Amino acid sequence: MTVITSSPKTDKLPEGATLTFQFDSLAEMVAQASKPCHSAWGTLPVSHHEDRKDWYGSKDWGEACKMAEHGWPEGRAKIGDALAIASASHAGRALAKRYDVAGDWPDAGRAAAGDPLAMVRRSDAKRGAARVVRIGWNVTASCRVTGAEFIINRGAAVCALIDYLESNGRRVELTCLLRAKTGGRPLASANVTIKRASDPLDVDAVAFACASPAFFRRFGLALIEQTSVLVFGHGHPEAASAAEMAEFNLYLPHQFGSNPEWETPEKARAEMQRLAEAAGL
Repeated sequence: MTVITSSPKTDKLPEGATLTFQFDSLAEMVAQASKPCHSAWGTLPVSHHEDRKDWYGSKDWGEACKMAEHGWPEGRAKIGDALAIASASHAGRALAKRYDVAGDWPDAGRAAAGDPLAMVRRSDAKRGAARVVRIGWNVTASCRVTGAEFIINRGAAVCALIDYLESNGRRVELTCLLRAKTGGRPLASANVTIKRASDPLDVDAVAFACASPAFFRRFGLALIEQTSVLVFGHGHPEAASAAEMAEFNLYLPHQFGSNPEWETPEKARAEMQRLAEAAGL
């Protein structure tokens, strides 16, 4: 984990100051977020409130930690349904392939059987596309996103996209971004590596990071609360910079409201497909 503090903790945030985190895993983020927080109003930090489970995604802080470590059964089921539906809808779009002694990725069954033609070659039009797809997912969500289903549907759709890409020979790297600003100035930011290109798809980790409101509204808010300058609350969601966006093959923006494109699983899948195709994936 890398923590870059552009200014010491004070009661007033200097112009342009921000607290920046770089986490190599979900576990690293949770460990940092679990450190002492501050409150803008001298009460229990907002990240630790024990009401509005539907808004927070967990009944309390402890439950959120258990979900991050051991999985999120409800979310796992929702993501599983999304993957099954997406797989069926993509059936007609599966990439044409042929077997050869060299190719784009191995067929484990053929290799185990000693078949020399154990490598798969893609013959689709996107053969020249990047083998590694870097997805940047800004999970920052405004309090105006009142329904958890908007966050869950969006997360389920990106899980389905990752599964589709990897099932068709691409390797996906997923980074979750948190960005908050106050008074037009950056307040806190974090990048969390959820999946490396070499990692298999861990549905539990991706489901929690992308689809559970607790990821941002528990752990994300706790990171913001560590700035100790919450005079005006937790600020507002902020987009990544143009330079940061350019680092990704697909950048998915923050949520500032309950946008209709994420209202239902069907709309979310259609919007994610639109974004992916616009990015050339």
